Amino acid sequence: MVQAGNKLSASCHEFSVERRIRIVKGYAREFEKAMVMKKGSSLQVIRRNDVMEMDGKYATFLMDYDSKELTVSEGDVLISIYGMGGWTRARKPSGEEGWIPDEIAEPYYSL
Repeated sequence: MVQAGNKLSASCHEFSVERRIRIVKGYAREFEKAMVMKKGSSLQVIRRNDVMEMDGKYATFLMDYDSKELTVSEGDVLISIYGMGGWTRARKPSGEEGWIPDEIAEPYYSL
């Protein structure tokens, strides 16, 4: 994950060590149910990313993956785990993990 101005940005190839981020705009998850895939499972896909390996029209997951999004409020401070395709995998202080869009968070530094 790299810093672009005050916002977070990430490409599919950039993973980072954990760091603190602050939410600058609230976000409510769009779907209550998440897709959950175990490493080694396959499915038919339209587009490839870094958690899948393509074999024709099918992809095999290279790691455990879920599509769970977090609902967050402005001012929340989370731990960024890694980023992929414009999204950040983050952890709340409660331990709940999920995805948030990069544009709603910024790096958080405290003394």
